[in-house]
Order: sequence, then C-alpha cells, then structure tokens
Amino acid sequence: MKQELFFLLLAGIFQFLFFWYGGPWMVAQVRKKNLRANPQWDGNESDFRRGFYRFGIIFFRTFAVLGAIGTSLVIVMAILES
Repeated sequence: MKQELFFLLLAGIFQFLFFWYGGPWMVAQVRKKNLRANPQWDGNESDFRRGFYRFGIIFFRTFAVLGAIGTSLVIVMAILES
C-alpha cells in the first residue's frame, strides 16, 4: 500500500510539473513558430493572438492545479480506506 501511494504521489508531482512548466513552454514554441513564419508580427501581434497565448497558459496551469487537487484527494481517500 505504501509503495502504491508513493508512486501515486510521484505521478501527481510529475503531472503538476509537466502542466505548470510544460504548458507555457509549448505555448511559447507555437508563438516562436508563428513569429518565424510571419516576422512582421514581432511586437505587433493582435490582441486576439496575445489573448490566445494567455488563454493557453491559463488552460495548462488550470490543469496542473486541478490534477494536483485530484491526486491529493485520491491519496487521502486511499489513506482513509486503509
């Protein structure tokens, strides 16, 4: 049981870090690709495009927080059952 909880905790931490740091990194890669394809946008992006990038970061970080809460609840329920 302790080993299962340890691996569940490890998976929760990995999921949190992946979405918290990986999500904004992926959004930045998309932005870089778009700027390479359209250099005239550099410093002159539309509000919609900036909002889209901001939404992407918020979306991934929301997943990180919800995943951490969900993993914590599963760990607490597993501890209470044993």
